[in-house]
Amino acid sequence: MAVKTLKTNLSESNLGDCYNEVSVLSHLRHPNLVLFLGAVIDDGPLWIVSEFMEGGSLEDFFKAKKRQRKGKPFRPLASDVLRWLTDFARALCFLHNACPCIIHRDLKPGNLLLSAEGHMKIGDFGLSKIVKGKMQQDRYVMTGRTGTLRYMAPEVMEEESYSEKVDIYSLAFNVWFMCTGERPLELYMRQVTSAFKVDEMTKHLREGLRPDVSRIQPAIAALLVRCWAQDPDERPSAQELCDLLPSLKDEIRLSAKCASKAPMPAGDKSCSLQ
Repeated sequence: MAVKTLKTNLSESNLGDCYNEVSVLSHLRHPNLVLFLGAVIDDGPLWIVSEFMEGGSLEDFFKAKKRQRKGKPFRPLASDVLRWLTDFARALCFLHNACPCIIHRDLKPGNLLLSAEGHMKIGDFGLSKIVKGKMQQDRYVMTGRTGTLRYMAPEVMEEESYSEKVDIYSLAFNVWFMCTGERPLELYMRQVTSAFKVDEMTKHLREGLRPDVSRIQPAIAALLVRCWAQDPDERPSAQELCDLLPSLKDEIRLSAKCASKAPMPAGDKSCSLQ
């Protein structure tokens, strides 16, 4: 098992996130969610006990691979990315179809954990939202600007109402990271100053700022473009993703089979999505 121990000098907001995580996790059981085992919430620091994920986070996994490759980004096999994507979609399908609906709101490589067998599970539900409130045209009224900026849907940054489709947007950015081994919008983020405002990034995202998909396998690229569409209604649901993945796998296999029959460029011995 793994134990998350919280500092005693946490702010009221951070404590609220921790209590929220306990509340959410204590009701969830799914093969692609980190299993909650218990918590200590009285008489001292708050402890959250969960299953131990031997593979660590996806972020740490890619960092270790990059070190092994002497700074060169690690780009996994298509089969690995598709396995992770399937696990990811199944977890979101479970959360979004729960009653009431659960929106994670902070999906990033650091919160995607790997088992010893390489399967993925979603963890860290501190910023999750159990939707019980009033809906406005299929969107829930919630507090905005919650999550990690790099993976956050534009509507979270500037609106008080949004749907579970914000998780689909975040999924797309995480899958882009899986395919490339690079953090999305890294060059853009490096160019901004310390005084950089969220409003400026939101404006650029609203104007179409997205990671480059030109180096990604076309079937995956097309799916990412759908998932991070500007209009949330144009993004597929988690259930639709689960339904699409079998045909996507067949398309990837066919593409790989055709590529294997073609001469490989000199010096290129990779077999990745790139």
